[in-house]
Amino acid sequence: MDDYDLNKGNAPFEEKIVDLEIHFRTKKIGKPEAKVLLESKINKVFKKAAGVDVKYLDVTEYYEPFIHISGRYRIIYIKRKPIDLPISHEVIGAKVCPDCDMVYEVGEALEGETKKKRNLPIEVVLKLVHESGDADLAFDYKGKEMNPQKIIDWKTEKGPSNFIEQNKNSIRRFSVTPQEAIDRLRKKIAIRPHDTRRILEEVFEVTKNEIILHPLFIYTMQYQEETKKVQIDTISEKLEVLKI
Repeated sequence: MDDYDLNKGNAPFEEKIVDLEIHFRTKKIGKPEAKVLLESKINKVFKKAAGVDVKYLDVTEYYEPFIHISGRYRIIYIKRKPIDLPISHEVIGAKVCPDCDMVYEVGEALEGETKKKRNLPIEVVLKLVHESGDADLAFDYKGKEMNPQKIIDWKTEKGPSNFIEQNKNSIRRFSVTPQEAIDRLRKKIAIRPHDTRRILEEVFEVTKNEIILHPLFIYTMQYQEETKKVQIDTISEKLEVLKI
């Protein structure tokens, strides 16, 4: 009967968070294809330049990070609830449970035409479970929330867990960190029912915790006295001249 004791304390809030995983979006083009693409659009980089006059000083791989978090929430709790129990006319008292001392006195049995069912107002203690289904949050490299399904549908390859730590200079700065994303998911789904009287179990679980790195190529190029950096998206094949 301890589970139904309203006077005992709440169970501690429990968090279960899976380890952070690193994934790379699968490239559609590699460096050779990216250079061919760049050479075909060289006039968009340097006006009136011929390909043979352009020097390729450097090419590096750069990444834009996307964050995907998935989780669920469960709480088992007890609450009081008044109910009306239908009883027949001959009932004059009731005991709610074997361990209860309280007896509800209903009154004298009804006779004659007044014989009918009556409601016995009693208060019970209910044990309930509330669960949120799997919920997802996703953020782009600018920190803007995006449709998680878009990320889920991407083709990816798993990377080493220490990649970000070892390649900080090659990854765009995070606008939303994985921990901030987890905090937002917790705030969104870990909501206790308003009628909770005592908590028997409360668990917030993160089942997916991943960073997806979107690969880009950054070319440093020179034409006469002018130097420019050009970014090529390995997925969309989009070319962009960057500000230096």
